[in-house]
Amino acid sequence: ECSSGSEASTDDDGTDNDSDGTCNDGDLWPDCSDEGTNPYDECGECNGINACQEITGLSAIGGLNEVMLQWDYNPNAASYNIYRDGDFACSVPATQPYYLDDGTCDDGTGWGLGYDTEYCYTVVANGPSSNEACGTTLPQLQAFLDLDLSLANADIAAVASPFGDLTGDGVADAVIMVNMVNFFAVNGYQFSFSMNTDIVAAIAAIDGTTMMTGGAAGLTAQMSAPGSSGTVIGFDINGTGSIPAGYPGDGGAGGNLLAVIILNSQYSGSGDEVAVTITDFVVSGINPFTGGSVTLNACDADLDPLNGCFDVDTFSTPAADCANIPAGSAFIDSCDDCVEGLTGNAADFNDPDSDGVCNAGATNGEADNCPDTDNTDQADNDIEDGEDGGDACDADDDNDGCDDAADNAPFDHHGDFDSDGTPDDCDASPYGDVTLTYANVTENSIDILFGSDIPIYGYQFQVQGVSLTAATDGPFDVQMNPNNGMVIGFSLSGATIDAGSGTLVHLDFASDLEASSLSLSGVIVAGQSSTNIVVGGPGSAD
Repeated sequence: ECSSGSEASTDDDGTDNDSDGTCNDGDLWPDCSDEGTNPYDECGECNGINACQEITGLSAIGGLNEVMLQWDYNPNAASYNIYRDGDFACSVPATQPYYLDDGTCDDGTGWGLGYDTEYCYTVVANGPSSNEACGTTLPQLQAFLDLDLSLANADIAAVASPFGDLTGDGVADAVIMVNMVNFFAVNGYQFSFSMNTDIVAAIAAIDGTTMMTGGAAGLTAQMSAPGSSGTVIGFDINGTGSIPAGYPGDGGAGGNLLAVIILNSQYSGSGDEVAVTITDFVVSGINPFTGGSVTLNACDADLDPLNGCFDVDTFSTPAADCANIPAGSAFIDSCDDCVEGLTGNAADFNDPDSDGVCNAGATNGEADNCPDTDNTDQADNDIEDGEDGGDACDADDDNDGCDDAADNAPFDHHGDFDSDGTPDDCDASPYGDVTLTYANVTENSIDILFGSDIPIYGYQFQVQGVSLTAATDGPFDVQMNPNNGMVIGFSLSGATIDAGSGTLVHLDFASDLEASSLSLSGVIVAGQSSTNIVVGGPGSAD
């Protein structure tokens, strides 16, 4: 049975379609059970739950201290209510099926959401709640820089580098690689580097993404002046270039090749190992939700900012040359000396005459006796006299004090017989000099004086212009021939006239004519061992 209800008609037949106890003719909603109020929801469904306003497709993506929410647009919704972890967070208009949750509502001021935290959301219009969607914010560090020195040794780079010759010298270049894990795309970066010991210089930097994509993407890398320390900056002057996000892979691998620092092929000093440090990281990212630039917290790959944000690694230097310079160009020359490269010595500098015999001081122990004159045979006639010059460069090969050019026997040492300081081989009077002069001249006599640098052992001469009558001498026995004027003086006992000056002989004569002139011819003065003393003078005496 059914009641007629307040609005029942007089022809009520007692039918109750919705079985709510009110007859149809008296029921305002005869086809929907009600309790006196409108049983239809906003979607027109009998006793419905506004299913047409249900939110679908909710997703949550964690960002830097924020979470981006998106859901399917619902034309039946008047607005959307957003709940974070079960608590109301904010309400947005029906035309906005998205919300960037930074921990505030309506652009309020706040610190943003926490780092590395999962937040779960539901969205409700005026119907069934959406599914729950969760997103985790980025960690406190959003970029990690890490050194890779596997190609910093030129010997290894020559056989293993995928980059090859970056400087155009025909040789694969050694490089320092800097890798980066970055959770946002990056539109700028900066870091400092230094090397210890400072025996090799960085000469240029190339952006890693630009290199790997052939210029299709990436930034422009610039480096401070070449040296063992400096700064690398990456940017795009047009503001359009970027480095894509790079995430860690299995085992910590992955991310992006941030920059490649090219090393000079020439080292400036010796050393077996070089330590490289990168620090002072600055990274600018692109917010994927807003497109704006945001500074990323950057550190090294140990993810611990409390111990400092820097990375240090070492690499062994290439094989050293003979001067102990890594990758140096010095080599051992024919004298066993280390030359060229950074030594400052030219090849075979210890053999300037190129005769194949090295000078004293050469590593091989040779000592060219003519350092600047080609003399492969090393002949040295006077080596026993202590001379250190070979014949080719010795002006006096017999070491007799007489230069070879004037020496009539350049390889025979004949000494200085007359001790006058002029070697015999170039002495016009090797056996001495004697000068004869006249003194005490009268009409019938004359003294012949001498001045000699060596003892006199005998003499002879012929007197002309007068007739000899007598000849007297001190230590010598004098023989005189008045017929031809020949005078000979010598000592049968071996007596000599000492070097010096004095009277050689006194002559008495008769003049042949008035105003006669006396002269001597065929003068011979003998020295030791019958050597001839060179005679000077006398002229004639009137």
